[in-house]
Amino acid sequence: MSHPDIVELLHALLRATARASLRWYVGGAQAVAVYGGPSGTADVEVTIDAAGRANRELLELLASEGIVPRNVGFDGFLTTSRLMPLVHGASAVAVDVTLAADPEQAFLARTKLANIAGVEVPILRVEDLIATKMLASRRKDREEVLIILEERRDKIDVEQVRSVLRELDAALDEPRALAAFERLFKARARKSTMPPKK
Repeated sequence: MSHPDIVELLHALLRATARASLRWYVGGAQAVAVYGGPSGTADVEVTIDAAGRANRELLELLASEGIVPRNVGFDGFLTTSRLMPLVHGASAVAVDVTLAADPEQAFLARTKLANIAGVEVPILRVEDLIATKMLASRRKDREEVLIILEERRDKIDVEQVRSVLRELDAALDEPRALAAFERLFKARARKSTMPPKK
């Protein structure tokens, strides 16, 4: 993904959300890159607080800035789903829009502004980003968490990460995110204290 492509999309999101005074943030690969992870080359992932608006109304708002459904015939799905697979027509950049629920509402209150491709946008706080990655806990997510922990080790509030993970686990039938983080954190600590190979 080139910078001009994502710049167009981010400006479109800024205009649409500002017009309706909606809170939102960038997560996923783009947020990971801000915190020292691999360069964000995947689709853009954003979360939006629709503030009581119906899905169709939000879709119309985004469409006014050229952000439209990726697939034809998905209208019925998109008007009821929390996840909206969209694309910015002018730049052809895919964007997955998630409607904020309870956990994301808390994240929205803690976002920070960051520069992505020269555009200042709200992104997930690093502790919340780590928590969402551990909740998903795919191999790629765990690898990205390890990179962020190494790159930002003096700037991450680990107790805040644990607190968020406890909250997320409380909503699961089988809590696992905090335990997965503790295993990862301990493994990283052991690795960092190992003497170098001769």
